[in-house]
Amino acid sequence: MDDKTLHFYANKLPMDTTLMLVFMPPDSRDLFKTYYPVVWKVLKFPGEKQNRASVHYKPRFGFGYGQTDEKMLFHPTVWAEARAGDVTGLSGTPDQLKFDEIIRGSDSGPLVCQNNTNGPIDLSMGFILGSGTNQIYQPTLIWTDVCPGASVTAQFKPKLSAYITREYQATEMLRGEVVTDEIWSQNLDELDYITGWYLMEDRDNGTFSIVLA
Repeated sequence: MDDKTLHFYANKLPMDTTLMLVFMPPDSRDLFKTYYPVVWKVLKFPGEKQNRASVHYKPRFGFGYGQTDEKMLFHPTVWAEARAGDVTGLSGTPDQLKFDEIIRGSDSGPLVCQNNTNGPIDLSMGFILGSGTNQIYQPTLIWTDVCPGASVTAQFKPKLSAYITREYQATEMLRGEVVTDEIWSQNLDELDYITGWYLMEDRDNGTFSIVLA
């Protein structure tokens, strides 16, 4: 898996437009019940202007623990890097949680994290950027109320979906289906390292599309 950069261009859209990007997991009976996607990026394009917005995907994965506020925004407090096949766990008390030492597994296996605390917790998977004091964690998926002793398993597929909507913010946990229809979806593993995309609006019917530049 390689780093990817996507440039989105918008040429004088009639009105201010907001594009939401989210890594949408495969549909299953547990989606929006026990695990929830998280908004990755929110891009704003002012109307009647030439616009460009860029996003950078770096497949450096990790598990994180944190809290969700009243607006469903996830605030991570502790996280740890993990690669495909790794097994880890979260231990400690609510005021002093830490991730356990990684157990290395097969490079083709899933990422696994176990709740080794004494109570239910919310666990997340996401991307880790930077290092040291400048390191940040960006969640992409949250499992809620993971019971003590239970594990979460993820085999991440970078299917990035786009929606035109002003209803969400970056790091917001989606409690249900997005309020607007998906207008674009791509598996980032299948794209070149750098790609350009045009965000276009049909002025006759108001529908949006994204096409390769």
